[in-house]
Amino acid sequence: MVSAARPQCSRGWCVGVNYALNADAATATVAAVKASGGEAIAIQGDVSDEAAIIAMFDATEQAFGKLDGMVTTRISSRRGRRSRTWTSHA
Repeated sequence: MVSAARPQCSRGWCVGVNYALNADAATATVAAVKASGGEAIAIQGDVSDEAAIIAMFDATEQAFGKLDGMVTTRISSRRGRRSRTWTSHA
């Protein structure tokens, strides 16, 4: 997750870090974002649930007043864990 968030960190972005089960990894990513000059919060949520996705984006916007990006992980049975980053250019 940290590698997916790293480019945004240097821009001072506000980032929501999604996790399903691994709160420790999300907490480490939040710490890395903050250490690099960005702002971040960890948000637990199931990315296969539309309502949970909306809640994750809402929580990030409530925490920071805006959303610059969202980092989440997904599981792929062929390739293992991979990170995804969604960005907003508003």
